[in-house]
Amino acid sequence: ADEALGRVVDRLYTERLFNHSTHVTSVAFSPDGTMVLSGSWDFKAHLWSAETGEELMQFSGHEGNVTTVAFSPDGTHIVTGSEDGTARVWDITTGEELIQIYVGRVIYSVAYSPDGTLILTGGEDNIGHLWDATTGDEVRELVGHSDDIFAVGFSPDGTLAVTGGADYSARVWDVATGEERLTFSAHQAYVRAVAISPDGTKLFTGT
Repeated sequence: ADEALGRVVDRLYTERLFNHSTHVTSVAFSPDGTMVLSGSWDFKAHLWSAETGEELMQFSGHEGNVTTVAFSPDGTHIVTGSEDGTARVWDITTGEELIQIYVGRVIYSVAYSPDGTLILTGGEDNIGHLWDATTGDEVRELVGHSDDIFAVGFSPDGTLAVTGGADYSARVWDVATGEERLTFSAHQAYVRAVAISPDGTKLFTGT
């Protein structure tokens, strides 16, 4: 797997396989590693073959820069977030837009829960939003940040959500209740990246 990744990175660097007309804001591998998804300032998400760099699909519909992208755990859908204040769920086989989630402010980060039933968004409204991944209905809000949320994620078992933001904090939430479980406020800058370890015992943040 490491060797295969090295080949892809090497080809990306030397041949510029995945060409965009403007800035790329977010990238993600499909769960099986065969495809790469990218979001761009061209208001689109693009799906590529990880082996050849061939463009497989474009996802068009956003009315602002696509700021964040993610695959569903089973690899059949993607979710995109945009400066147009919406998150959208797409079918990767047909390119069809299945769900449009309206937040109304810039969305900076999206994530699927490990079981694929929930989507978490974070953005300019300072609130983490949990959405039903099938219907697009809001399940609950994660309220506590005092500024933009730049990064979101889930624990491996899906019981906890984590957010990081412009208030210099990272926060851990109970997904079932929306209750804030922990706050990490020792940062001296915006928290722009968050990740929970595979065993669920450690939180890694980046500023």
